[in-house]
Amino acid sequence: MTCDEAREAFSDLYDETLSGPPLVTITQHLASCTACRAEWAAFQKAMRAVSGLGGAEPSPGFAARVRQGIEAPTRWQRAVHWLFFPLRVKVPIQALALVLVAFAGLLIYQRSPELRRAAEPQPAAPPPVTREAPAPAAPPGLKTPDISGAGSEPSQRTEGTRPLAETPKAERAELPAAPADAIGSPPQAGLEAEKDRATSALRDEAKELGKTTAPSESPKTAKPSRDARPRAPESGTAGRSLQQSAPAPAQPPTRAKEGSVSSIPTKSADELYAAARTDMDSQRYDLAIEGLRAFITQNPRDARIADAHLRLGDAYVAQRRYTEAISEYEALVREFPDSPLIPTALYREAQARLALGDRAGCRMLRDVADRYAQTPEAALARETLSTRCR
Repeated sequence: MTCDEAREAFSDLYDETLSGPPLVTITQHLASCTACRAEWAAFQKAMRAVSGLGGAEPSPGFAARVRQGIEAPTRWQRAVHWLFFPLRVKVPIQALALVLVAFAGLLIYQRSPELRRAAEPQPAAPPPVTREAPAPAAPPGLKTPDISGAGSEPSQRTEGTRPLAETPKAERAELPAAPADAIGSPPQAGLEAEKDRATSALRDEAKELGKTTAPSESPKTAKPSRDARPRAPESGTAGRSLQQSAPAPAQPPTRAKEGSVSSIPTKSADELYAAARTDMDSQRYDLAIEGLRAFITQNPRDARIADAHLRLGDAYVAQRRYTEAISEYEALVREFPDSPLIPTALYREAQARLALGDRAGCRMLRDVADRYAQTPEAALARETLSTRCR
């Protein structure tokens, strides 16, 4: 028995709970060890001094104070009690405050047009409407007489206008009002003079239209007007209709549809790492290697890079790709010299080298056993040295 073991048994020896071989052993040790005898004598003296002190009575109210300290409410309990108790007083006040807050929010919403507009659904924008350009108007004051019969009254429409029933509503508002002198029947005496003026005006207008409608103009760019305007009679012959051509509105250029480029969503670091660990656990080593490679490449500053190198080396070892596994273990040791995974990486690198027949693995195992003696890898390294590195 050592001195420390004997001193640990002093309490049992003093209480006389030792018997049999332990009692004989400690008695023999005290008989042979001077230091332990002196320590035993001091221990007995201290125990007698403590037992002679006697008991002490607690002060009055000690138990009540202890109970009050144990049962005292915590800060949260005091806050809840302050907020809700008594219920008959606090709860109505809180309900009233909630109603006031809701009423204030309603008032702010009604007084703020911006909030009201934001809450209302926005109507969809109507499609653009393409309108045709109206036909050019005739010179003001030009009247076209009706030649259907002698003595008939001249037409009350101005040149270039259409009946009101045939005019669209959009163009009806744009038509100028007819002058007052154009409404009503002119006197019979001025009918011939009016016919001559209308005939000359129509001739001039036909010449101008012939100039504007050049032969080089493409027929696709001009669109005939929807109405034919009457032409004044010449020398008692039947009246002819003069058609005016108005340029068609330019069509807006068709925009080509832009091709949508589909982007492949990249996984986050946590998703890549979790998927790689799942593949390792399921022994899908090809997928695990691919996932760990992507994790290391995309997240070079992640705190789990060292563990990724270690797991990548383990995946290569599982596929008997020892050279690539050694490269991953060496990368871990080189890039993370302070990592707690260094002993594990060195031990597994030594195992991979021994699998390739490299005797440098034995030297690495001795290094692990000496430098990291308190780690589990050191015990494994010593066991491997005894079996494979004799």
